[in-house]
Amino acid sequence: MKRLGALLAVLCALLVAAAPASSADLPADPPLATSSNVHLLTHIPGTAAGMNFKDHYAFVTGWTGVQVLDIARPESPQLVAELPLPHFENEDVDLCGNTLIVVNDREAKDLGSVLYSVNIANPLVPFVQAIVPMVDVAGGRVVLTPPEGLLD
Repeated sequence: MKRLGALLAVLCALLVAAAPASSADLPADPPLATSSNVHLLTHIPGTAAGMNFKDHYAFVTGWTGVQVLDIARPESPQLVAELPLPHFENEDVDLCGNTLIVVNDREAKDLGSVLYSVNIANPLVPFVQAIVPMVDVAGGRVVLTPPEGLLD
């Protein structure tokens, strides 16, 4: 038992020694593409894999679900709502009126993918209005057949 404790202490010491001492020791952000009419104002909070916009809101999807940012002041985006979704990430997000469509990544071979229909009529209170499983069919293609009226 003493050996296990000593081993854990050594491992912890190595991890602390290997960790950067400050944010100045972290690697710099990779260079951004440049454009004459676009410039960086700030970074948004959290993780972002997909994003779509409506009015002065950005609907950001990432590792935890959907985050709603008020971007009326682009230099200072404000997190105004969060909707946790039970998936690990996604890159597919689209808008159709007051419906945000979020598709999670498949686990493997087109299995396990789910489409979330999120009501954003009030961007401050997004909620899941439907969950549609995507089905694997012959040839490895995914066929989506939403329930009638889902996206109305």
